Amino acid sequence: MKETVYEWKFCDNEIIRESFSYRGSKALYEFLTELEYAGEEIEFDPVAFRCDFTEYKDFDEIKGVYPDLVDMDDLNDRTIVLTFDDGIIIQNF
Repeated sequence: MKETVYEWKFCDNEIIRESFSYRGSKALYEFLTELEYAGEEIEFDPVAFRCDFTEYKDFDEIKGVYPDLVDMDDLNDRTIVLTFDDGIIIQNF
């Protein structure tokens, strides 16, 4: 059974709201819908999104969690990075 999840429903989900800022949730939604447009079927699983992705304020905050990172290029080489006005979301690695 499939369900179409529009941006407002994605961003308004309780787990998404607790895990990501509004702008972060919009960036994650856009990323996931781009994957679907490319042919990858995505299941709407807010718990999995919360476990797989983390939002940070800036690179310094990420470096606090992953101290071996050199710079943003190094981060981009290791994982998925979504940047938006107020922060950065990465796929945890």
